[in-house]
Amino acid sequence: MNSIGSSKKENAINLRKQGLSYNLISETLQVPKSTLSNWLSKIDFSKEIKAKNISNARQKASENITKYNHKRSISYQQKTAQQILDYSMQVEKISRNELFYIGLGLFLAEGSRKEKWMVRFVNSDPLIINIAMRFFREICQIEEKTIRMRIHIHDNCVYEDSLEYWSALTKVPKDLFYRPQTLISKSSKSKRNTNQLKFGTLHVTIMNADILRKLIGWTQGVASQFDNKPG
Repeated sequence: MNSIGSSKKENAINLRKQGLSYNLISETLQVPKSTLSNWLSKIDFSKEIKAKNISNARQKASENITKYNHKRSISYQQKTAQQILDYSMQVEKISRNELFYIGLGLFLAEGSRKEKWMVRFVNSDPLIINIAMRFFREICQIEEKTIRMRIHIHDNCVYEDSLEYWSALTKVPKDLFYRPQTLISKSSKSKRNTNQLKFGTLHVTIMNADILRKLIGWTQGVASQFDNKPG
């Protein structure tokens, strides 16, 4: 063996003792793995070196699995996002009649029917609030001057940010918002996730008893078609 080959062999042995794999040694020294096998297979490495080699191999395997799972996760997310987009494209422009029933369904779920002279609607989801406000304006024909808002903020909310957010979303001036109500969650014990209900919960109030009666009448008309109570 020439001096260059001898030097590479010594380097290979040293690198192997450091726990490097055959692949990495081969890439580093530009030596075929078959040659490394001839050089290294008969050398009795210490238990510590063998343990380190095994540990490195396991770590490498773990890293490969992590990379594979990450790549697979990205692929799944992209596929899911495309499917959702495809389904969203199937929805045609919502008609006035469809908005009537969508809004009425939301009022059935989130509106209060216990009030006597005003409409109250409560939610923290901006999409639901957006649909509800369009329903109130376009279907119920409410007057802007009858709208009042109150934000129920939680221990993780900044009121000024919440006011700015809901005012912009609903297109209701800030001076039509009542003073906020602060709610400290007993369950979260002031440790609520900062991204959870970041802008609090919005209470929409419409100061018009006739609109309330209209909504209650509409909901009763719908409910009567699904009344399957015995007797």
